[in-house]
Amino acid sequence: MAFLPTSPGHGLTGEQEKALDIAVGLTNQLITLSTAVATVVIGIFGLVKPISAGTVWYLIAAVILELASVLSGLILHGNIAYILADEKRIPDIYEPRLRVLAISQWSTFLIGLIVLVVSLFTLIGVSV
Repeated sequence: MAFLPTSPGHGLTGEQEKALDIAVGLTNQLITLSTAVATVVIGIFGLVKPISAGTVWYLIAAVILELASVLSGLILHGNIAYILADEKRIPDIYEPRLRVLAISQWSTFLIGLIVLVVSLFTLIGVSV
């Protein structure tokens, strides 16, 4: 990783580097997936006419949840960068502020995905 501290006393062990790489990689993947899901939902608005009012609210909720997931991921990245640059230490991926943001990112993504599936079922006429 290009942004890891390299000054004496700030080296990463192999396990720390691997854990940080995995955490940052998963955060990036989830940001990408959330953006894709939000784009699909917005595309549904343009492709399917008419959409019932109830389904519209489900779709809007799915977009908001996916955007909240993206925002959580970006804030998580910012926190990791802050810890590395300003606090001059290796972040523990289990420290509370990082853990809360990661859980927030995952939970909003999954809930948004569930809401999207429910809205798609209501869109095709299947009662949920």
